[in-house]
Amino acid sequence: MTAREWYVVIGLAKTGTTVVATAVLRARGIARFCLEPESAAEIEALAASDRLVIKIIFDIWMQRSDALTRLCGGPHVTTIATVRDPRDELVSRLHYLAYDYFSKRETTPDDREDWIDIFRRKEEAPERIGLLDMREQILARFGRGFGPLPELHESYADFLDELAGAVHLLRYEDFVRGNVLFHNGLELKVFEYLDLTDGEILDYSYTVLRGVEKIRWYDPQPHPDNPELASTFPHHRHEPPDTTVPATERSGIKHNRKPAPGISFQAPNLPALIADCIELGKAW
Repeated sequence: MTAREWYVVIGLAKTGTTVVATAVLRARGIARFCLEPESAAEIEALAASDRLVIKIIFDIWMQRSDALTRLCGGPHVTTIATVRDPRDELVSRLHYLAYDYFSKRETTPDDREDWIDIFRRKEEAPERIGLLDMREQILARFGRGFGPLPELHESYADFLDELAGAVHLLRYEDFVRGNVLFHNGLELKVFEYLDLTDGEILDYSYTVLRGVEKIRWYDPQPHPDNPELASTFPHHRHEPPDTTVPATERSGIKHNRKPAPGISFQAPNLPALIADCIELGKAW
């Protein structure tokens, strides 16, 4: 008889449940995926499944959390609950709001222009206009808010307290970030945003530190006007300028870009990064 293996990935909207659930699905080789069920009947219809991943958005179930407690605390169920910095959660909710608003109603060119203008003003004065200001502007013009109600976070916290000991708590920031410490004294900080469905890296940031000094970083911001970076376009690294060049002719580290061989969106970058850090350590 096949051992029953169910995984429940649960969290508030925009806290990383999709990427975590997809990672579990791929890592465990499970074919059945129950995506954001809105009723117990949808889950009960899959009761005969021996291996299953269920992704649940707590927002939908807030008034029925007792049913979730029974599911997540059941035998043969591994529950992973995601949490995220509320500031990042708010930004993600803001980005999703445009899709939710414009895909579900008739809108006008003026609607679209006014929406874009709110973001344009933010870009022009990032220090003066904050997220709360944007929320008020969107609410006044479009009648929509994008911040979760305080009781939603409180209800989720109570739900997690009830499941203490029966749930694995995962910070989204820990899932997408990490660091590697080297014997040569260097530290590699890693951030990757992954598409686990297609097995690709959507975005990344890699930084090499010596103590608190940033001595190299990698990014995929394209610079098509720089022919020296064409061999690994758009991937490149920033590093300190050559000290043998006269100081008046040197660029700062921000503008001293070099090709980044071994870095891509299609394959793991850690082997190339570790090799680079080992070589860097020999030079210091």
